[in-house]
Amino acid sequence: MKVKLQDSKNNEVVIHLGDFPLPSISQNSLKIDCVTISPRYDHGFGFSQLYRVVKDKDSVEIKKSCDESSQTKQVLLLPKNVSDTWRVILTPTTKSNDEKSRQESEDLMLKLFFLTQSHEIQCNRLLITHFRHLQSYPDKTIDGLLDGLSEITKHTFLNLQDLYIEITDKFQDRLEKHFRSKFQEIQEY
Repeated sequence: MKVKLQDSKNNEVVIHLGDFPLPSISQNSLKIDCVTISPRYDHGFGFSQLYRVVKDKDSVEIKKSCDESSQTKQVLLLPKNVSDTWRVILTPTTKSNDEKSRQESEDLMLKLFFLTQSHEIQCNRLLITHFRHLQSYPDKTIDGLLDGLSEITKHTFLNLQDLYIEITDKFQDRLEKHFRSKFQEIQEY
């Protein structure tokens, strides 16, 4: 599903919902310039999303950054040299599915957006990978993400043109319904 959202200055962002396979991402056929991943690090077992996006899988600097992001619950930009293809941002995940996680998710979405639009990054195409391996649908977390997007529409998307939200096929229809109920003015195409 693709939808367009418009901000207060009539700028549009296209939101893509779906599964974005590793070959598409690694070859960057989507022209993504920034990707956000969970800072959860599996300490070498190969399950972490980090393995999809960074060059040095054993980097002590990346492990420290992951620990810092997890402990402080802050959005954190990794150094440019961790990937030849895009900028990598660590965005913590919310641990529960309640009103508190809704607010945390909204805050993280806003922090993520403002970081992607900072002078250092000025992202045009952002991939959010947090929902790729869901076991259950996080209603309140998704509400928070959509609340954050709604807040951004009241201002400006700046350079952001495309937002890719990667979600497992199992929950894609549910996320699409969530978008439709939150944004009645969306344009689907």
